[in-house]
Amino acid sequence: MPSNLKTEEPNTQLEDLKCQVDHLINLVAEMGSVATQAEAMTAREAEQIGEDFIAEMALLEARLREKEGILVSREALLETLKSEMAALIEEMTQLRRDKDRMSSESERLRSELKQRKLLLAKAEADEWRSIGRRNSWKRWLGALGKLPTKPAEEQEAGNLTRRLPLTSS
Repeated sequence: MPSNLKTEEPNTQLEDLKCQVDHLINLVAEMGSVATQAEAMTAREAEQIGEDFIAEMALLEARLREKEGILVSREALLETLKSEMAALIEEMTQLRRDKDRMSSESERLRSELKQRKLLLAKAEADEWRSIGRRNSWKRWLGALGKLPTKPAEEQEAGNLTRRLPLTSS
């Protein structure tokens, strides 16, 4: 039996090696299949990632356009507000000038009014003085008895004759 063992051993070894080779071939085939699946999966994942990336880029571009639109409208609004502000500043400057002019005009008119009041007061004072002098003259002349005393009717008649021109007939 020992001789039989020797021949059997190489056959068994050969069989074992064949089994191992078959097993390795199956593993390689399986690995090839897994690699193909992995490549297919990687291609699908890459395609999905690409689609996701394109969708995200489209979304970001839409947001960018929206933000640019808002920015443009706000810049236009800002320019409008700047021009309105410049117009208001100009109007305020004009109002200040008008106020200064009116203030100086008011001061001038007050000064003129004050001068006229002074002149009027002087005229009234002179008038009162002359009335006072007349009254004092009347009293003085009345006291002397030299004040002409004509009746009122004669004075009226004398006034009429002075006013009417003399006509010759």
